Amino acid sequence: MLGHSGSLSICARLVDGTLIELEVEDCSASTISTLHQSVAAKLSVHEEQVELFLETLQLEDGEQRLDTLCESPGHHLELTVVKRPCRAPPSSYDIYAKEGVQDFVHETDINMQLGADDCNEEVFAWVKAEKITWPEPKDININMMPFRMGDISSVPEEYQHYWPLLLACELPNSELGRIGYLSIHESWVEQGTSQRRPGLHVESSNIMLEEGGKFVPTIASWGNAFGCREAGGIYMGSNVSQSCQIWNWKITDPEMLLGPLGCIEHLRETLGDGIHMQAGEIWWLTDLTPHESLPLAERQYRQYFRLVTSSVGIWYEKHSTRNRLGIEPDPEITKIEKVDKFVEAGIASP
Repeated sequence: MLGHSGSLSICARLVDGTLIELEVEDCSASTISTLHQSVAAKLSVHEEQVELFLETLQLEDGEQRLDTLCESPGHHLELTVVKRPCRAPPSSYDIYAKEGVQDFVHETDINMQLGADDCNEEVFAWVKAEKITWPEPKDININMMPFRMGDISSVPEEYQHYWPLLLACELPNSELGRIGYLSIHESWVEQGTSQRRPGLHVESSNIMLEEGGKFVPTIASWGNAFGCREAGGIYMGSNVSQSCQIWNWKITDPEMLLGPLGCIEHLRETLGDGIHMQAGEIWWLTDLTPHESLPLAERQYRQYFRLVTSSVGIWYEKHSTRNRLGIEPDPEITKIEKVDKFVEAGIASP
């Protein structure tokens, strides 16, 4: 029940029947716009993600009073709430995403055909290194551990055998000495399951932060980057082929397209087919490049490596690994959050 005042009462439910408990001071005097705001706040989403229906009629005139929808005094309104996965309607998804140049997968191709120093073309994911030799596994599982890029002494000894993979990334000089974030995941992965986060997503997140009683959409970067020439970004690799898929696309307007924690599953049809990462490759991609961890065809032991460069907007303490050497995120760049990001986003933890 949303509320009732005088002769008007309103009930709002999601499509699946979930009741939305809301309060409006005076339902009879409220407008459709006010109702939109109340529903969005309760669902912790942007107002543009909310669609209201009275039976088959979509309520779009924001200034219309709710009592004018009643056929007679004492009327009870049963409203259906549709929550879209992002702010943009499906008809405009392709407006807010851009496909990169598809002829280039390897960095050598880019350098040879576009020039090693600069270019006007845009490539949002490519193979940075190949035929990487993976170290002996030790069942390591660390996530987003801060360290000083280019300084092996800032990496705890128990992880230093991964230093050759960090060197293979060939970080630009602009990142050396800054705080980067290392993830290593070594584990058995059962048939039909994925080791890392499943589903189509980007690493940059569209989160709702509460400010002054209102939820304000905020884009939290995870490495940033623009495309073609490396400037920040993310490096990742695995020892198991066909276990990760990457799209040479970039979300150009994340505020319009991103769902919770960078989810873009709703763009799968728009993006088409991706490229499978092969064993021994290290890929570079932007934090707005679509990718997903894939379920394995058979039970395998998988090693996964990721380096996120310095432009990290939020470091979630609950989901990240502290560096026992005392290296911390750079407070000038990164905000440390203690909340559970999955609970806050209202989605299941992977």
